[in-house]
Amino acid sequence: MTNQEAAEIVNNYPRAGIARRLLKTALNEAARKREMRYDDLKKVSKGIRRFFHDDITVVVIFIDHELLGKNIAVPELSVRGFIEAVGPSNFSILEGTDLT
Repeated sequence: MTNQEAAEIVNNYPRAGIARRLLKTALNEAARKREMRYDDLKKVSKGIRRFFHDDITVVVIFIDHELLGKNIAVPELSVRGFIEAVGPSNFSILEGTDLT
């Protein structure tokens, strides 16, 4: 799937479940290239699946431009891969910066 195809999917479908939709679309494409069905690809064991497709990671970030410039409190959140923890962000580059 190209970046453009992914962007069009995100633009044309509701936000809820969009990462799952992107993943399923990518897996459908991988199955199609191997002349398989999606359901058959899902049944392939994890150790063997790497021969059918590369690792797939989906991250969708929505930037709500209409909220820029408004004084709205938004909690900062950091999520780090391979760590079972979610918490306040330590990223403070914008701390004290007036964005209005």
